[in-house]
Amino acid sequence: MQDLKKWFSKAKLILKLMKNPIRNINREVLQLIITTKGSKRKREIFQLYRGNEDNDVRVIDVDPNTQQLILLVNEPPR
Repeated sequence: MQDLKKWFSKAKLILKLMKNPIRNINREVLQLIITTKGSKRKREIFQLYRGNEDNDVRVIDVDPNTQQLILLVNEPPR
């Protein structure tokens, strides 16, 4: 399992890994929300619930200059 927090940090992004689902829907699926914090210098905060342990969730590449990353999510058919 990839250390997502490390990769988000490399991209200068804030990640909070959630232990419980963000919404009361299927616990098997990945859930991701992005919120903003601050009024002058807005920061995006990524809250991620991985869902089922069989879900493939990993960062493919990061660009710290633009504060972007490519996140791959592959869930098995349900």
